[in-house]
Amino acid sequence: MITLPKNVSYVKNEIQPGNQYYLVGGAVRDLILNKSSKDLDIVCSGDIRPLARRVADRTNGAFYVLDAERSIYRVIVSDDQGERVI
Repeated sequence: MITLPKNVSYVKNEIQPGNQYYLVGGAVRDLILNKSSKDLDIVCSGDIRPLARRVADRTNGAFYVLDAERSIYRVIVSDDQGERVI
């Protein structure tokens, strides 16, 4: 049985209808190997920027544009103690 990491909830709570979202990359590998992963890579059928921006805003996180042309963004989320979560 594969258990999704806790940090997926930050993203899951912000998903809006109308797009498809896929967890990809190292997080998928780590799930299969039953390892924890702090880094989540998400691909979206539409524009991922609004999702990334909402996650950053609602978690007092940092939002970075890595490559606007290719719609690549980074969100760094901190917990209540200021520790990096994602």
